[in-house]
Amino acid sequence: MLQSKTYIAVPPGETIKEQLSIREMPEEKFSEEMEISPQDTKKLLNGSLSITSDLAYRLERVLGIPQSFWEKYEKLYRDTIHLVNLENDGEVLKKFPFREMQKLQWIKEGKSKEENVIIMRQFFETDNLLRILEDKSLTIACRCLKKTDKTSPAVLAWAQKARIEARTIRVGQINSQRLRDEITHLRVFSLKKFDEFRPILSATLARCGIAIVFLPHLPGAYLPALTFRDGQKIIISLSARGKDADKFWFNLFHEIGHILHGDLDRNGNLTDEEERKADEFSRRTLIPDDKFSEFCNQGLFASTDIKAFAEKISVQPGVVVGRLQKDGYIPFSELNELKEKYKIF
Repeated sequence: MLQSKTYIAVPPGETIKEQLSIREMPEEKFSEEMEISPQDTKKLLNGSLSITSDLAYRLERVLGIPQSFWEKYEKLYRDTIHLVNLENDGEVLKKFPFREMQKLQWIKEGKSKEENVIIMRQFFETDNLLRILEDKSLTIACRCLKKTDKTSPAVLAWAQKARIEARTIRVGQINSQRLRDEITHLRVFSLKKFDEFRPILSATLARCGIAIVFLPHLPGAYLPALTFRDGQKIIISLSARGKDADKFWFNLFHEIGHILHGDLDRNGNLTDEEERKADEFSRRTLIPDDKFSEFCNQGLFASTDIKAFAEKISVQPGVVVGRLQKDGYIPFSELNELKEKYKIF
């Protein structure tokens, strides 16, 4: 039995149970008379098996209640289920950043609440929005800007948009070893302008089975990046929120760290320790610890010193500035002119 604030959908199986009780007919006997399996009998009684014309005829023969009654009852039940789900999804819809998604032109606006529900269902490719929130099978690896639920409606909406965009990207087989071998080349891409390295980066990751998608920031998601497995490919989605080169590359390698650590093979939200390890991987990949320590021990953090060090390790100077700021060697207000800004959209 399903219900909403307004509607209650009572399956025909409830009436069948009443008739069996009146006749003192066991389910086993009913199955035999109906010539259906015990499994189908249970489905019929709980409403998960639709009453076809053939089943309605058999019910008339076994219970003596007209076939037309069962066919009308079945139609009423299915129509009421639709109304129940529509009304319940109307409440679920309030949890999603519908207006923000509309402004980004991910979805259009309907003329009614019911039409908006249908629009959101079409976006998520489902007939039940509640099912999207309750599905815990998707493991999303991401770097959070604040403490947030990685299966929140906003995050799920962003992941779905990434999934849709990634369908046009052809990738090879997922190959972690190949990805590991490409790490050095990926880091060197930071020396190029965004429009120059973007197609090369996409092609390199595609050969490793990864589709990279760039999306606008979606309010409420609080994520600069996320990664998840979708069928035979892995999707990395980067937000345009962090336009500084150091943030861009740190976020990218954080997600790659999750892939190489096998975090996408786990179920549910990742632990703080797994997120910390991804952070460590990103830091070490961008600037090796031993070289960074050697540079910092000299205590020379002028613009020329940073540029020389960045050139030595083949990384964009802004990446070095970001690391120095994060580790407290220089204030966050200093040397930001060395950080290149990426215009993603």
